Amino acid sequence: MEALDPTAIRALVENLIAAPCHFILNTDTSPFRGGEYAVYALEDEGKSRRLCLRIPHNRVGCHVSPFLEHEAKLRRRVDAAKIDLFQPLIAHDSTTENSIKAPYLVLGWADGEPALEWITYKIDRKIARAESNQLCGGTVAECEHQKQLIPKYWMPGLDNAPHVLVHGDISGNNIIVGSAPLAVQSIIDLGFSGRNSEQMKRDRAFYLECVKTRAQREGGIELHYYRTLARDDEPSRYWWLTAASRIDIHIAMALCSWAPVLDPRGI
Repeated sequence: MEALDPTAIRALVENLIAAPCHFILNTDTSPFRGGEYAVYALEDEGKSRRLCLRIPHNRVGCHVSPFLEHEAKLRRRVDAAKIDLFQPLIAHDSTTENSIKAPYLVLGWADGEPALEWITYKIDRKIARAESNQLCGGTVAECEHQKQLIPKYWMPGLDNAPHVLVHGDISGNNIIVGSAPLAVQSIIDLGFSGRNSEQMKRDRAFYLECVKTRAQREGGIELHYYRTLARDDEPSRYWWLTAASRIDIHIAMALCSWAPVLDPRGI
């Protein structure tokens, strides 16, 4: 399949917004990749507007056009509902008969909110529910205890760090390959496997080393990601953070006084 031309992608976006723009987050050479799309992020020269352009990995399959049209239809409905923090649909083309020779979706930008504001809001909402006896399985004291741990687990540098949404399905991001074509070395991120084996321990160590190598080479979002994963208390931080949205994890963390006992072998 013909490689995508970043110059043509930029020209397409410039034509849509009627202003010069440039790529951001190094997506001209390393676009974000999910299971279905490659994602390019661009910003106008005045830095007043950001957009992202999503292009399917499979650009010629018979299902691509109806699939993209269906997503565009759903996004128009979401836009009409005026849902906060959801990227608006700017334009789309479900064919390859355009300047970039690929189907695409052009979406607006959703900046979100700083991590400190987000976690504080999540826990404050839990406290309010507990005070009105609407937090089944949780108490006000437990929620207050979780809130007291914010200074311990909050990482100020992440407030202004680039961030993306990721999902837990297996994809190219979770398959480590060698220099030879299709030489798969490891499958990682086995969070739903139900066991915590020595093999998983080795997988995590191998994955962290891969992230470290890339972070040292590229910096940016990769460096922030590595610093988060490499914390000594990352498992405890993960469960603390997850408990802000899941009552079952909240109950488990409250039972151990928000200090989960980790396997002494580091598994």
